Amino acid sequence: MRVTSKYDDVTGKVIEEVEYNDRNRPVRIKKYEWNENGTKAKQYNYLPNGKLYSVKVYEYIFSDK
Repeated sequence: MRVTSKYDDVTGKVIEEVEYNDRNRPVRIKKYEWNENGTKAKQYNYLPNGKLYSVKVYEYIFSDK
């Protein structure tokens, strides 16, 4: 399996990943959104035909210790 990544020019963070199978065909496309503090906010998973497959929402808990 091969993965290619696209990075944001301003922040340098990954904004899109494309996974390819052994026949060099796309299997999954992942797009990322980031919070202001640099943590992941959402991950969108798309099928190769462009349909939305799933969404993963990241939640973070910070303590004031």
